[in-house]
Amino acid sequence: MKKKRTLKSFVNKELVIRFMAVTSLLSLGLGFTTYIIAREKLKLIIVELAKDRLTSFAGVYDIFSEDNLNNLDNIEFKQAVRKFRERRKSSDIGYFAYVRFYDDYENLLTDVTHPRVDNTDILKQYLMEKDSSFLKADLGRSYYETVDGKRYLRLEIPLIDKYDNKIGYVSSLFRISPGTLTFFRFTAFLITMGAVLIIVLTSLILFSVILKLANRVTSYSNRILDANIDTLRILGNAIAERDSETNTHNYRVVIYSVYLAEALGFSDETIRVIIKGSFLHDLGKIAIPDGILLKPGKLDSEEFDIMKTHTVKGYSILQNSEWLHEALDIVLYHHEKISGKGYPEGLTGELIPKIAKVFAIADVFDALTSKRPYKDPFSLEKTMEIMSEDVGSHFEPLYFEKFTTISKYLYNNFA
Repeated sequence: MKKKRTLKSFVNKELVIRFMAVTSLLSLGLGFTTYIIAREKLKLIIVELAKDRLTSFAGVYDIFSEDNLNNLDNIEFKQAVRKFRERRKSSDIGYFAYVRFYDDYENLLTDVTHPRVDNTDILKQYLMEKDSSFLKADLGRSYYETVDGKRYLRLEIPLIDKYDNKIGYVSSLFRISPGTLTFFRFTAFLITMGAVLIIVLTSLILFSVILKLANRVTSYSNRILDANIDTLRILGNAIAERDSETNTHNYRVVIYSVYLAEALGFSDETIRVIIKGSFLHDLGKIAIPDGILLKPGKLDSEEFDIMKTHTVKGYSILQNSEWLHEALDIVLYHHEKISGKGYPEGLTGELIPKIAKVFAIADVFDALTSKRPYKDPFSLEKTMEIMSEDVGSHFEPLYFEKFTTISKYLYNNFA
């Protein structure tokens, strides 16, 4: 038989799995959030740098007046562009690789390229394609972009004069230095690791508390389960004492049914139902008169009709029990036959619950191999010979075929 886990070990394992899952999800979520915050912080720094450069540019040189814009050859305009290029020295963060200036009518005034740029045509083409969709509609935005395998921040911001009037637009690609990217990634990593450490330590503290509470609840649950099982066993024993010379019948049919169910691949949950039903399968015999129940000879037809009512009476007793309700299929249908000649409802084939089919084989096997008031026990060979005659009429063929592979073991160890 399969080795069963205790309720405590199951609960502890589930708690460990769930805490690890929650901790991992929180850590991943925090790491992602930290990375996004670091990206946005870097973006804000670059945007402010760009605004400062452009504000200084517009304020100091004051060239974007209406008169100057009408003459792009104006000497002041050319000097302003030259001075702007000279002021755009590389910083620790990076540098403006390529900048395009537009007037308020979306006309390109000029563009500026940083001396360190060696792919001007690629940047120019890329920014021209992007600018066609941003003008006026998407001003004041920034986007991370990868162009020609390098990381840039694309800025779209208005150009403001010294009177705080919008006099044009600026579109640019800011080349983020590798050192800056490394710094922000490392900073995000450190913050994330610190936060993860806090989460892990908090989880460990909470886990120890919750584990103690869970173990206490598990202990109470085990006590309740033990009490239910005790009630089940006592009730089953009481029935067996009335029906035979020993109460071991119930234990044997439970063992036979469980072994067969496992051989058939039934789930643990279904096997637990089979255990309940097997213990209480003859509960209804409490209501059968002793003269019939303990009669040493064969019952007449009238007596047998009364005996058959034990299935319905057992069902009536258990139907209001929430914990035992799932055992009703065995209690009510364990005398049904595949052919439809069983009782109480004369069900056929697939209409008979699977667990009742399993128990029917176990019950008959024990009845034939055990001593009863009206018979001596049969040998294994005789028992299997008798039962094989009812395959397809009383017993499910597939189930009985599987039972033949374990019957010898069951007979030698439990019969």
